[in-house]
This record gives sequence, structure tokens and C-alpha cells, in this order.
Amino acid sequence: MRNLTVISSITLVLCSLQARAQVTEVFDNAWSECDVAALKGGEWVELEALVEYPGMSVPSKKARNACVKVDADYVWIESSVADQVTCYQIARKDRRVLKAWKGNAGEEGKELTVKPAPVEGPTPAAGSECAGTGKISKEKISFGGKDYECEKVEVDQVMKMSGMEIKSRTTTWYSDGYPFKFYIDPDAKPAPAKDSIKWEGDGPSKKGGIVKMVTETNGGKSTTQVIATGTDAKPTLKLK
Repeated sequence: MRNLTVISSITLVLCSLQARAQVTEVFDNAWSECDVAALKGGEWVELEALVEYPGMSVPSKKARNACVKVDADYVWIESSVADQVTCYQIARKDRRVLKAWKGNAGEEGKELTVKPAPVEGPTPAAGSECAGTGKISKEKISFGGKDYECEKVEVDQVMKMSGMEIKSRTTTWYSDGYPFKFYIDPDAKPAPAKDSIKWEGDGPSKKGGIVKMVTETNGGKSTTQVIATGTDAKPTLKLK
């Protein structure tokens, strides 16, 4: 089971929306957390991210992920922001990116360098403490004319670092009906982990994929959500 915190997850989504148009190289594990083998050709989702601060708001950003081709061994996913498209050829068996291209929709893509992902993860900040409470419930949300049954996960956290105290509240909706699901290794053995969150009842299953996430901290609010889905995606980038 994936063990990313909800705060780091939304940071990754927002950074992806902002930076994808400028990407010149990609890591081979860019899609390793996605169950690409479960995707069907033509499935697509559109995402919107909005950041708000007291007295101001940042223009929303939109991105689209689309499974444009599937065969016995590979999956091709196009990820686009406006007319900028990045296409990934991904191995179904291990979810590794083999090739990637970038370009404008309707034009020939330029092949990118695919690099091995760094082995080590981020180093936790020295002297930081994090604790909080969480609860899980069921909730139905709608977008694109379709209802999704969701696992709703609400977390209140307090992080203490360098004499500062940062409070945050994050609400995440997971749905098994979302096509770009998290990959769960069926053979993985549960590993003991120290959870800084005290849960009401059992912890979250986090099955499926995130269809909406809202984080509030220090007076600011960030929202990332799916706003539309479909099954008619076609390739928009021309490949050699």
C-alpha cells in the first residue's frame, strides 16, 4: 500500500501541472504508482488545481491525462497542459517509462531523455515533529455527469519545526471508479509503519485513485479535483 502523505501528494500534483510544459527529461518511474495495466484505451481525465490565499487567488490550472493506446506489452499515456503534450510509452509489467516525447498537439513530438529514478527518497527535516487525527467516511461526489462512491479521508495535522507550528487540514476523496488508480502489489507483505495520525476506527484503505483533495493551512487553501472523464481519447502527438 502506498504510504505518501496527503500533503506531499497534492504538492506533486500542483508541481506537475505547473512544470510539465517545460519538461526536458523524465524519470523512468514517472508512472510507477499508477496501475497502468488496468487502463483501457481511450480513457481520459481532466484535472483542475486552484490555490487561494486571503485576499487573493491564483488562476486555476488544468491538465489532462489520457490513455491513447494499449497493446499486449505497453501503454501510451498523453499528459497535456493547454497545447503542450508529453507522451509516455510505459511497460505494463513493471510500470516503467521506456520512451517519452514532448510537443504541441497535432505536431511531431521531440523524444526526451528517460533517466533512472533516484534510489533514495527525500530526507525528513531535522527536528520536525508531526502528529494529528483522522477519520474516514463514505461520500458520493459528482463530476462530468457521473456519480462516484468515495472513501472520504479527513486529516488534521500539526507539524512542529524550528520553533514554528504549522496546522493543516486535508480532505481527500478516493474512488475505485477512477481509471488512473494507484498500483497495489498483490504480493507485497504488510510492513510495520509508525503512523503519526491517530485514526477514529480503522485507517483508510486508499483504494482506487484520488478524485479530489482539499488542503487548508496558514490561511491558504489548495484544491485539486477531477472535473471530467471520458473514454474517447485519441493520440494528439505525432511520433516517429
